[in-house]
Amino acid sequence: MFPKRYWIVVCLTAVSSALFSGICVGELLGVTGSPKRTLIPDDTGMVINVRWVISTDPAHQAGASSAQGVLQDTVTNTVLKTVNLPLNIPTGTGPLHFEEPLALSSQEIEAWRLAGYQELHYSRLFGSAGNTQQPQKAWVAVAIAPAVTETPTRLVLREAQLQFKPQRFNRIVDLDSQLHVQLALNYSGTGEFSGFWQIAKLNDDTQSFNYESLTEASKTLVGDVEQDFLLSPRLPTDSPGIFRVRFCPSAGMFINSDQTITDKDCPQSQLSAALEYRVLKQGTLPSEVVSADNVPQANADSVFEWARVPNAVVYELLIYQVSRQDMINSDEFVSRLLVRSSQKTTQLTTETLAQLTPGAHYSWQVNAFDSHGELISQSPARAFLFMPNSKL
Repeated sequence: MFPKRYWIVVCLTAVSSALFSGICVGELLGVTGSPKRTLIPDDTGMVINVRWVISTDPAHQAGASSAQGVLQDTVTNTVLKTVNLPLNIPTGTGPLHFEEPLALSSQEIEAWRLAGYQELHYSRLFGSAGNTQQPQKAWVAVAIAPAVTETPTRLVLREAQLQFKPQRFNRIVDLDSQLHVQLALNYSGTGEFSGFWQIAKLNDDTQSFNYESLTEASKTLVGDVEQDFLLSPRLPTDSPGIFRVRFCPSAGMFINSDQTITDKDCPQSQLSAALEYRVLKQGTLPSEVVSADNVPQANADSVFEWARVPNAVVYELLIYQVSRQDMINSDEFVSRLLVRSSQKTTQLTTETLAQLTPGAHYSWQVNAFDSHGELISQSPARAFLFMPNSKL
């Protein structure tokens, strides 16, 4: 059964050529159908009650009949449904009336909508015994409403994390290096994500960071992706010092957290992401990377160990050359080792050992990458002195 019935009384007139050439004795003059247009709003099935009215000249006594109705697409003329329901009044003069229930199932409506059909015509040909004219045709319009688009769910941010871009950078860079960071976003729903890139330089006197805004940024996040990225502007590297970059989401952003606001300069501080880096003059070296005294020593038997990182699928151990005991350059790359995420230790390979010079200083650092190949964590740079028969 069909849950809906629509009764709309309008008229659609189909007039034969006889109306223009003069009335023929005993003939059909025209047919009208109502409703003129019916809208199918959804896929639940419905019955359209069609009323056909046949006009005749006064001498006509042969009634009227129609063998079947046809529903077709108005653009392609594709026949979508044939209704083999005869309508027949064998005798009588006009106006003659037929009431027809046109039943459309939910399966039919859904299939037509998915196929892209929107405007349909349901038509019939009416004639009578002894009628010498062509059958009279009339139709009613059936419109299929487009599928209702689901209202997107509101944007909820679950996690935001910063990483250097390109990933070859570590937390120590040379003066005037070109440096960016990338904000990795995990979210659900759909909406506009916006906020501010901010930068702060460590105040040597107060040992505090005071943030200043670099630029505003925004991006439309779509719910069927659930992970996206936002690239920062170029970060300042024109003066030595320790810097902290962060992205601060705009006020009113929905977040998946019950933490309280901790930073008055960042209304959504519980979802802000920060990353620290140090800018060095050429020929200088931070004390925590290489110390003139008590530098750890390493050899072929030494074990390099780090803390496990959640969601990491591979670790990358990088080794850089320290050209002098008081100098480091993060671009002096020496070797790279890939380690499975099930491990948190490794030893130097034969190929790596062959590139190390006895008595030379090096730094090592471990990067953690997720299943998308994105950097999700980076250990601090640590120093070692490569010496035979030593231990790390």
